[in-house]
Formats: sequence, structure tokens, C-alpha cells
Amino acid sequence: MLAHLIKKYLVWMILSYVLIAGAVYRFVFIPQRAKIEKYRVEKSEVEYTLIKITSSPSFLKSLNDTIRQAAVKSNNFEWLDAGGVDAGLTFYNYIADTAKRTNLELLETSVLKSGSSREAQMGKRYYGWKVRFSGSFNNVLYFVDEVEGNRRFLMIREIGVVGRGSGEDGQPLYDLIFRGLKKDAGDVKKTQS
Repeated sequence: MLAHLIKKYLVWMILSYVLIAGAVYRFVFIPQRAKIEKYRVEKSEVEYTLIKITSSPSFLKSLNDTIRQAAVKSNNFEWLDAGGVDAGLTFYNYIADTAKRTNLELLETSVLKSGSSREAQMGKRYYGWKVRFSGSFNNVLYFVDEVEGNRRFLMIREIGVVGRGSGEDGQPLYDLIFRGLKKDAGDVKKTQS
């Protein structure tokens, strides 16, 4: 009788130990093994990068050059807000200087008003100005080429001929709409997402 009870409970005991061992293996050991393997791969990537950095001074130099170029490009995009000077004054100085070099007469500069909702959205990311020039068409082409060829980011959104000037030469009048990127334009885009 005792042998029969031992056989009966021994089978159930062995079966329960196998089930517990299987559950521990499945829910503890397998996830731990995957995590350890992930950390091994990560460790080897970090070691490779460290060896690459420490053994190659040209890698550090190229990294430094990349960071410097990124800073220069960033300054070229955010040049209107640089130096703590008003963006309108910075823009005016640049446009006046470029107009003088291309033989255009700068007549009027005004800040764009945000009337429509599209203009209001543009106004969050970009500064906007309307500028009136007087001069020959060729000089306007030189001016546009100078602005677009410059490394500073400035968009000419619209060009319009609005009439003739009231002088003896009667040069045509041109209205140009400019947009310049605001420094916090990336932050505006992030908050809308």
C-alpha cells in the first residue's frame, strides 16, 4: 500500500517539478538570456566605437569638422536672430547693402501683417517683409541672384511690378516679399505635432 502511494505521489511530484522548471525556464531564463545578448551586442558596438575613436585621430578631427560645419549652417539659417540685434534691423542692413551693390534704390520696407490663417501660420515660423525697389529689370535679376546665391537663408516668396517711379528716369517699381526663418521655428513645429 505504501509503495502504491509513493508511486502515485512521486509521479505527480515529478510532474509538478517539471512544470515549475519549465515555467521558470520560459518566463525567467529565456528573457534574461535575450537581455544579456542585447547587452553583449551593445557592449561590442561601444567597444568598437571606442577603439575607432582612440586609434584614429582623423576620426576625431572629422567629427570636430562636422560639428563646426553644422554650427556654421545653423548660423546661416538663424542669421536674423544672431547677435542680439533686432531681426528687422539685421534684415534691413543686409537688403540695403545688397540693393546698393546691385544698383537698386531701396524705397520702402514694411513688416508683413498676418491677415489670413495661412499667413498667421507662416508668421510663427518666418519673419516677413515687403520691400519696394526702383531700378532696371536686369538689376532686379542681379539682386535676386545675389540673395539666392548667398549662404544666408532668405526666401523671396513673391516679386511684383507695381508701376513706374515718379522721377525723370521713370524706373519701374518692384515689390518683393521676403521670408526669413525665426530661431525658434523648430520649436513651433514640435508644439504643433
